[in-house]
Amino acid sequence: MKYEWDESIKIGYPEIDEQHRQLFAAFNEFLDACGEGRGHSEIVKTMEFLSEYVIKHFMDEERIQKENGYPDYHQHKRYHEECKIMVISLKSNFLREGPTAAVISRIQSSIGDWLLNHIKIEDMKIGEYIRARERLYKEIQLRQALKNGAGQPLTSG
Repeated sequence: MKYEWDESIKIGYPEIDEQHRQLFAAFNEFLDACGEGRGHSEIVKTMEFLSEYVIKHFMDEERIQKENGYPDYHQHKRYHEECKIMVISLKSNFLREGPTAAVISRIQSSIGDWLLNHIKIEDMKIGEYIRARERLYKEIQLRQALKNGAGQPLTSG
């Protein structure tokens, strides 16, 4: 089963959305490499890239949360830490057992489903929070401008 990124899982923060697209592409590349029997070294290389990109993405996402004062940052970071542990364990099993059907199935259901569910539930909260924060900031700016007379009509005189 392929994991497709589409507009329904767009959180509305371009950097995160692009990384989610790349995560899905990397994960699908891994599944394709295994399914096509491309060779152990290419499959291992793809698995390495995927596991490293997951960590990079989590770091970037956590930075964005901190920059925006996301109130559930610590809980969200815990979810990321749990996923990192899962990825390390799955990667170890993969390197030890090889790309067997059971290992690939475990990786697919664990990583793929976790990513999809995490984006749909937890990452959506980040996007909603950032959008609400931006709306509030714009409203405050508008009120301040009106208070300072920027909204007064011009008169000749």
